[in-house]
Amino acid sequence: MKVLFIVRATLLTNKGGDTIQIQKTAEYLNKAGIQVSIKFSNEKIDYSTFDLIHFFNIIRPADMLLHIHK
Repeated sequence: MKVLFIVRATLLTNKGGDTIQIQKTAEYLNKAGIQVSIKFSNEKIDYSTFDLIHFFNIIRPADMLLHIHK
């Protein structure tokens, strides 16, 4: 299974608790055999290569609107 985590654009430049949560969740899912990719909300993404898309930090809905419509 291939999972995409879409995260806020400032995840690495303005680190917070969500940064650790995302990194550790991806790490342990990868150990369980689930392929996880992390993409920033401002990136162009080919959604067709993923089985599941998960949005982190939904409190910033403007970052997610572009992806939700696609």
